[in-house]
Amino acid sequence: MKQQEENEIWKYYGHIVVRRGGQSLGVGVKYWRQQALEILLQELRRYPLEGQDFVETALQSAPIRTRHFGIGVLESWVSTKQIPLSELLPEMQELLCQLREIEPDEKVKENMTRLIDGNITFEVLS
Repeated sequence: MKQQEENEIWKYYGHIVVRRGGQSLGVGVKYWRQQALEILLQELRRYPLEGQDFVETALQSAPIRTRHFGIGVLESWVSTKQIPLSELLPEMQELLCQLREIEPDEKVKENMTRLIDGNITFEVLS
């Protein structure tokens, strides 16, 4: 992704409300920013370590679905690089530890714990 495109997209995400826990699924017009972020996150899975600010925003977003997308990106990066999150992105690991403490959704919390503990299956390179 070109830096200019990423900067233009970021202007829109500057208005996403960061949460302290939430159970919303993020469906409807009210969540258009999070839905746009989710589209971007799908693409970031293919570009390890690119767009970390977007992933941080997703992990702190109110909709559960958006948080799942952020975790999915991190899982993909860890799997692709074959390096635990604690080594790949220690600051992201620290953020996940903090967010796990306030996470209301058990499934999101389980996925965060799996990443933090390094229980990710690495891709097999051929």
